[in-house]
Amino acid sequence: MGICYTTILKSYIIHTFSQCQEYINDVEGQHDILEKQIAELENKILPDVEMLFYYGCKADSITENAFLNGVLVLSSDYLKGNNFPAVFLMDKDFDGISTTNYKLIKEKGTGNFLLTKNQLNENN
Repeated sequence: MGICYTTILKSYIIHTFSQCQEYINDVEGQHDILEKQIAELENKILPDVEMLFYYGCKADSITENAFLNGVLVLSSDYLKGNNFPAVFLMDKDFDGISTTNYKLIKEKGTGNFLLTKNQLNENN
């Protein structure tokens, strides 16, 4: 009878070990797939300098549109609604930005931003 329990226990251990190994192999396979996906995404993401340029151009486009439409006081909701770069709006210390053509300066106490055209580019 003792041999029977030993054989059953040995069989159970081998089966459990086999299941664990299959699980480990699956996880390693998923890990490899995820590593490849991460590498692909890293290649698609722009470097910091290019992202900063992109955000600056986007901000300049939004501020130019507002300026041309006579909107010189912009609320956070206006900026969010026009897809102003969230990277700036999420910073609680963000108090303004100077783009190629415009300055956006946060009004103290109101949360609104005043929009002015840069003096160097007034002739454009």
